[in-house]
Amino acid sequence: PNMRLILYTNGVSRMIGEPDRQATNRWLKRKAASLFSQPPAELLEWLLNLVIGKRGSSAGRRVADDVTLMIIAVDHQAVFGLEERVA
Repeated sequence: PNMRLILYTNGVSRMIGEPDRQATNRWLKRKAASLFSQPPAELLEWLLNLVIGKRGSSAGRRVADDVTLMIIAVDHQAVFGLEERVA
């Protein structure tokens, strides 16, 4: 019921200093694991603050790319309700 999908651009990887997608995925899972049940907007705000704060801890790193994070929450009740109406 609390499934979350986190989409991000490579600018996030650059901001947090991770070298590739796999490392960024691990970083995001580790940092946000306890917050996946939060509303998507709260999770997004928390992650953005964390990413921006991470940059603050490495002053001097230039931002050369966009930083985009998007949280998609799956509402299982709505999905099952839609399936029942279509069937």
